Amino acid sequence: MRTFRTMPRCLAGRADLTLPARFHRLSVTALCEAGTHVMWRWLIKPSRVDERVMAITLLGFLEPGMLLMWDRGFLGYHRVAAVIARGGSSAGAR
Repeated sequence: MRTFRTMPRCLAGRADLTLPARFHRLSVTALCEAGTHVMWRWLIKPSRVDERVMAITLLGFLEPGMLLMWDRGFLGYHRVAAVIARGGSSAGAR
């Protein structure tokens, strides 16, 4: 799941988030539970960071036996291999 949010510059508190506007655009990439949509683990980064890069970090939170469902934009040998190495399974859309 990826969503965009804006937050006031004073709350961001980071010098590397430089936008000419008053608000920063942030990207949230998350591992969500499929039934309840609970965000189990997530990352919040500037919107210029690619969600596939963020997903690699989130794969580290997978536990053995988990099923990861993802969109075709995430499919790649190194990401699938990371899921298998952690003892998980994956289902992706093509």
